[in-house]
Amino acid sequence: MRKDTIADEATELVFGDRQRSYSSPLTDYSATAKIVSALLRDKLKEDLTAEDCALIMVAVKLSRFSRNRTHRDSLVDANGYLLCIEHIQRELEEIENGSKKKTISSKARKA
Repeated sequence: MRKDTIADEATELVFGDRQRSYSSPLTDYSATAKIVSALLRDKLKEDLTAEDCALIMVAVKLSRFSRNRTHRDSLVDANGYLLCIEHIQRELEEIENGSKKKTISSKARKA
């Protein structure tokens, strides 16, 4: 599925296949944050957020790309995770502004 740009491909993945499979990035990464926070309970000072988990995935993709700079998929995926962060932030703003019903835990975003 090669698109004209990395951004085009990432956008199609994040807001197409992935969203249909995993729900919104906020819902998906909030669930991931709960699991990872539980696994690392003894090492963390506070629970991770959805944004934290998406940012960790950006770091994974950049690490992989740094070892293989011809692997386009790492750039597509990193771009996709950055789009997820933007989507998470927008959805949290909508919840905070009351324009969207709250469907996640109150710890989804750090105070």
